[in-house]
Amino acid sequence: MHPDGPDPMQVAANTHTPAEPPPPPRADGALLADGAALQPMPANLPFSRSYWAMPGRLLAGCYPGDIDREEATIKLSGLLRCGVSHIVNLMEEYELDFLGRLFVDYRPLAEELAAQQGRALTCLRRPIPDMSVPSVEAMRGTLDLLDAIIKGGGVVYLHCLAGIGRTGTVVGCHLVRHGLSGSAALARLRELTRHRSDVFWPTPQTAAQREFVLRWLPGQ
Repeated sequence: MHPDGPDPMQVAANTHTPAEPPPPPRADGALLADGAALQPMPANLPFSRSYWAMPGRLLAGCYPGDIDREEATIKLSGLLRCGVSHIVNLMEEYELDFLGRLFVDYRPLAEELAAQQGRALTCLRRPIPDMSVPSVEAMRGTLDLLDAIIKGGGVVYLHCLAGIGRTGTVVGCHLVRHGLSGSAALARLRELTRHRSDVFWPTPQTAAQREFVLRWLPGQ
């Protein structure tokens, strides 16, 4: 499924611990500190820490595994329910959690759940160090991969750990590649993640990541 040129993909092998906490109680229409209105979670998401960057084609969000198999099953089943055929992991293979532990590898469970439904699921890795940005060449390769999967009729789930920094950077550059300016892409990300602004904002997470999106060129 990779575009022309050498395939830098590695099969996803790692992943994480605590399950996603429930959103804090709030009334629809409540205001954030900056005056922006909170929004309810869209009905077509697998879990709240996710969003459709390209409706029906590119889903993005947090690490979909968990140290608790039941919680991981809930999240991964949600991805399959949304039609996901490919998971692209932006985490490093030996990335550690906050307690210094390797993240739980969700791939075997994901493939098991897909097989129970008679479906194929492909897990791939495009690692970016946490809180960092990739090289321009690496970003092009990741965007080429996403576009190749989408062009082939696949549905992608793109994730890092929290789904904020690395994921937001890649989604932002993908939006720019397909016609938005960098500033419009950042504004679009803010809108897409409004339903969980308590965890997603700002996205991308760091100034360097946001600057990377602002410097990305349409079509690049």
